[in-house]
Amino acid sequence: MRAATTLLAACLALPGCLYSHTTQPLDLNTRADPITTNGELKEGARSTKHVSFNSLRVEWGNNGLGDIARRYGLETLYYADVEELRVLGIWRRRWVHLY
Repeated sequence: MRAATTLLAACLALPGCLYSHTTQPLDLNTRADPITTNGELKEGARSTKHVSFNSLRVEWGNNGLGDIARRYGLETLYYADVEELRVLGIWRRRWVHLY
């Protein structure tokens, strides 16, 4: 019991140990923003899920850039972001957003 309490206390001291939800660029593109006719970019996204416990790891889903672009009819890729949700270090879901 004491080890579990120590582990929980250490985990609470680390930011994002229990839960984190982040979005970051997949590629650092420094070109100017694209000009669109209606002021909005078309977007497409897909996700993968990941569960791990001890040495067991399971991942499923598809977030390939070409697959996402075809599915949403995107012909030109301007930006790509990765959004990630983590819970307790055992559950992770990752979305790739294309613009």
